Amino acid sequence: MSAVCTTRPEESAKQLASLKYELLSEGVDISSFHATNDFQFVRDRVYKRINSLKNSRAMVIFAVKERLSEDLRVPVTLLAFLAEKLLSILTQDVVLKDFRRIVLLFDRSLSNRQLNEIFILIKPYLKKIKSEFLVGFHSMHADMNSQVADYVSWAMFVLLERNERRPWETLQLGLRSNALNLLKL
Repeated sequence: MSAVCTTRPEESAKQLASLKYELLSEGVDISSFHATNDFQFVRDRVYKRINSLKNSRAMVIFAVKERLSEDLRVPVTLLAFLAEKLLSILTQDVVLKDFRRIVLLFDRSLSNRQLNEIFILIKPYLKKIKSEFLVGFHSMHADMNSQVADYVSWAMFVLLERNERRPWETLQLGLRSNALNLLKL
């Protein structure tokens, strides 16, 4: 699971929207960015844009499912657990401490029932945050900042699965990003 934190979400969305229309003008038919499906030359250009983002940082939190307890292997429970851990880290950091309102957007890849279960599981933690919060479940394809998060997650995924270092190392050049392995907590 990844998070992209920014004080100016419209700026990062503008950067990716601009790239999308540049690619369309070059004859590349792309409706949204999705690292798994995009061609390498598209990924290269997306990572370049991500690295140019100001006022942004990213974090990936991961665990090896086979090493988790049985109760955490249930997708809803695991996602809620990861979300809570990620929020805990982000709220302890300067990133989310001093904001009046925090907007959290999660990918809408699950059913409404599952999304509601996740919200119920993380709501007690969210109430501990001193800021107001809005939780939304949006399609990753509809939100440019979620597409940035997808690229960050994919970079960590290929590093762990295939030892493909270039995407993660590319992110380290610009975007402030880090990863946390839950099994080492």
